[in-house]
Amino acid sequence: MGDTWRRNSDGTFSLAHDNEPNRQWMPILERRKQFSFSEDFAVAVTHSFPHPNYTGLKCILLVRDGRDTLYSQYKREQHQESLINFLASRVRPLDAFSHPCTWALLYGAWKTYAPDALIVSFEDIKRKPLETSRKILEYLCVRRSEADMCRALEESSFEKARTSEQRYLVTEKKPRFAQGLRKGKAGEWRDIYGERELRFFKGFPNEMLRSFGYEAPMTAPSVTRYSYPNFLVRMIFRELYGFDASTMSAWHPLVVFLSRMLQETDLSLLQKFSLLWRLGIIECKRSFVASRLHPFYRIIKKRFTAFRA
Repeated sequence: MGDTWRRNSDGTFSLAHDNEPNRQWMPILERRKQFSFSEDFAVAVTHSFPHPNYTGLKCILLVRDGRDTLYSQYKREQHQESLINFLASRVRPLDAFSHPCTWALLYGAWKTYAPDALIVSFEDIKRKPLETSRKILEYLCVRRSEADMCRALEESSFEKARTSEQRYLVTEKKPRFAQGLRKGKAGEWRDIYGERELRFFKGFPNEMLRSFGYEAPMTAPSVTRYSYPNFLVRMIFRELYGFDASTMSAWHPLVVFLSRMLQETDLSLLQKFSLLWRLGIIECKRSFVASRLHPFYRIIKKRFTAFRA
């Protein structure tokens, strides 16, 4: 059962101590302490990039409008900086892509890796919860009565989850997380974002928004496309996944996707050059950069020293 649950002597399961903060968002954990699970049905939840070794598994991709997602993250993490600075800031592990580009990279990678995945949107869960729940169970080949589904939806509603969170924050002396449930509203970004904020979604992030059915303008990247060698893509994979990708085929869907993402992401030349340097390509492969990636090296060679300092 992973690290979430611990098995009791009677065969039931209880929430592991390290996962007690889950009570903050899951109302059922306030009322029940013991649970039973089917031995032949396992579920794993991840916020990580898809690993190429994940094969033959049914995948449910839960997606939300990236503009709402990032604003929610901005408020939840209580950043002191402005929203514009938050959107512009670079995100680990590469420290090269902005928050919108990282969102597009994560969801685009999953969509590419698992083309047969069931895509479930936050907006559909809000708008038609019963129909969406039925679709999920059918995809998993699980049968439940409509009464069971309605009861589960009622017990896990946003309102009950928020009440559970408030109770947890009051009773817990040192809560690990601050309040995380705000409005649960779809399309809130329309009331928040201006033209300056939306420009960070230009190019590849907007393309990924449209691919998931969200309304977004058709905007072309403002930089010229360059051809990225496969070894560069594989080095980025090593940073993202922590494993040697040198044996991966150049036509692996994740390799193809990441290569195209690099070509179309709206990064400045200086930022792309910085990415190469962070990955160790500039110093150890300087002759290669000068010949194969000549546009980067030639245009901003003079600025590189100042930027590096």
